[in-house]
Amino acid sequence: MLDKIKIIFKKGNLIDIIDYLRYVVTIILCFVMMCVYNLKYLLSIRGAISNTISFSSIILGILGLLIGLLMSLKEDSLFFKQAKKYDNMDDDVYAKLMIRLRNAFMYNLALLILSVIYCFIIPNMNFYIKSIGLMLWFFLFLIVAWDTIYLIWIIVKICTYKPEEKSIRESRS
Repeated sequence: MLDKIKIIFKKGNLIDIIDYLRYVVTIILCFVMMCVYNLKYLLSIRGAISNTISFSSIILGILGLLIGLLMSLKEDSLFFKQAKKYDNMDDDVYAKLMIRLRNAFMYNLALLILSVIYCFIIPNMNFYIKSIGLMLWFFLFLIVAWDTIYLIWIIVKICTYKPEEKSIRESRS
């Protein structure tokens, strides 16, 4: 595991580093959001809830489409041949992508359910209980958004990956 961390921080780009630290970054942002809410800089969350339900529904469709596309591909397809060239460390790219898609799908369902529940919370409920619920809601929102962006980014990178060509002298020797 320590070797993987070193490789990510040495050879990985900014997106790989953010992805590796996504839970830490998200928790920090959640605490910032909770502080902003407790300082009453955010007047109403209810207006954002309906938009979140729409966003979550669209993301569920995108993730479902990606799951369906990956399930229809065979292990010997061009996509997985490219994936093995793109990421030399992992042999089972299919399983890793499917697990990541499944987790994003489940987080998104949790976000959708929490958003619907949050619509029905009594306005007179304890401010700190609402703050904790908002922190969980914001955590799920950020994780779902990031996972969707990262999954699309990695799939496009695999599809468009071109290995470095060897020089003419290397190929002759």
